[in-house]
Amino acid sequence: MAHYKRIIKKEDVKGPDEFLSFWEHAYFWVVEKKEKLILPVIGFGVAVALVAGFFYYRQQKEVAANRELFNILKELPRQGGAKAVSTDQAVDNLKAFGEKFGATRSGKMGQLYRANILYQKKNFDDAAKAYREVMDGGSDLTAHLACMGLAASLQEQGKYADAVAALDKFRADSVFAEDMDYMAARTLEMAGNMEAAAKEYTKFMEKHSASRLSDDVRERSSRLL
Repeated sequence: MAHYKRIIKKEDVKGPDEFLSFWEHAYFWVVEKKEKLILPVIGFGVAVALVAGFFYYRQQKEVAANRELFNILKELPRQGGAKAVSTDQAVDNLKAFGEKFGATRSGKMGQLYRANILYQKKNFDDAAKAYREVMDGGSDLTAHLACMGLAASLQEQGKYADAVAALDKFRADSVFAEDMDYMAARTLEMAGNMEAAAKEYTKFMEKHSASRLSDDVRERSSRLL
């Protein structure tokens, strides 16, 4: 699994200066197990052939989407990197890619990259819309990452209740539950709801006792009690 930057702020409470910058050094997509076709009786031979053809077509589209996304990402602006397209052009390229391959896993990842760029451009409203598009109808890792991006975008707009609600969609059983729980507590603290934030920090320590965020959470929690 790709590494991503944790959202840790040890300064005074304020909105995050940036969200995840993992798109610069992480290119991955969720590889799900292919569905297995159980051969039915001979009488269903034609149906099996049709289903097999569908999966072959879908696989080929995934391959094409993956190849095109790779070519787009090579051109993304990076510090100290080789020649690259402008940030605005990158956003346009990824938008067109999403419209073409939005139904594929790589298509969703491309939309997530686009949302991240919009966030880094401080275009938080459009970023939030893009993150929601990634989340719609999905519950895989890409959707969970988009959920954190959406929460961060809403934080930046001062929509703290909406940010917590966004995190609540997945954080109960997400592989990113640790980060989502931390973000939820931080969001409540940013909103000035210190009592609720203290409760969330307490729950965090009970649930993630061995977390690398523990020291920060203890420090914040002690200031609220």
